[in-house]
Amino acid sequence: MTQTANSLSTPPVEAALSEEEIEILRGEITPELIAAEVSRYSGGKPLDDANRTTIKSRHAFHEHNTLAIEALLEDLERIGDGSLSVLLDPFTEVLPFGGSYSLNNIEAQLVGSEPREEMVLITAHLDSTAQNRDDPDYDPTKDPAPGADDDGSGVAGVLAAARAIKRLSTLKRPKRTIRFVLFNAEEVGLVGSKHYAWDQRTLRAPIAAVYQMDMIGYNR
Repeated sequence: MTQTANSLSTPPVEAALSEEEIEILRGEITPELIAAEVSRYSGGKPLDDANRTTIKSRHAFHEHNTLAIEALLEDLERIGDGSLSVLLDPFTEVLPFGGSYSLNNIEAQLVGSEPREEMVLITAHLDSTAQNRDDPDYDPTKDPAPGADDDGSGVAGVLAAARAIKRLSTLKRPKRTIRFVLFNAEEVGLVGSKHYAWDQRTLRAPIAAVYQMDMIGYNR
C-alpha cells in the first residue's frame, strides 16, 4: 500500500499521561476518598478526630459555615504542603432590606511553570441550604442543611483534584497556573462567585477555563 505525503508527515500520537501519572490519579481519586470527604463536610462524621466537631449546616448564615471554612483552609494547607498559596477571599454583600454580611471564598493556587501564561480554575461552592417551597418556616441560622450532594460532592471533588494535581506537579509542573476556588453564599444568590468573577475581571485575570463541580454525586 502506498503511503501519501500527508500520512508520512503526521507525527506519532503521544499519550497525554504517563503510566506513573495515571497511577497517581487512580490513587488520589477514589470512591472511598470522595465519600469520606463528603461525609466530613455534610455531618456524616466529625470534621476531625481532635475536637469531634460535626457540621450541621454550611448555610452562609449558619455558624457552622465558619467551621467549614476553617477546615477547608487546613485541608488545602495540608494538601499543598508548602506548594499551594492558600488564602481567604473576603467579600461583603449588602442586603436589599438593609444591613450587610461579610463572608469568605477560599482560593488555593499552584503557580505554573510559566506564570505569565493563562490560568485554569477548578471550583465548587462550599455552602448549603435545605430551604424549599414546602418548608416556608426554614431557618437558615438554626436548621440542618447537610448538603451532601449540593455541594459537598463538589467540595470533595475540588479537594481530590488538589491532591492529585499537587502530586502530579512533583513529576512535572503544569505550564498554566491552577487555582482551586470554593465559593461561599451561592445558595443565597450566587453571591461569592459573582464577587470573585467581578474581581478577576477587574484584574484582567487570564482565565482560560473553569471546571465547576456542582452536585457531582447526583444519581438518577
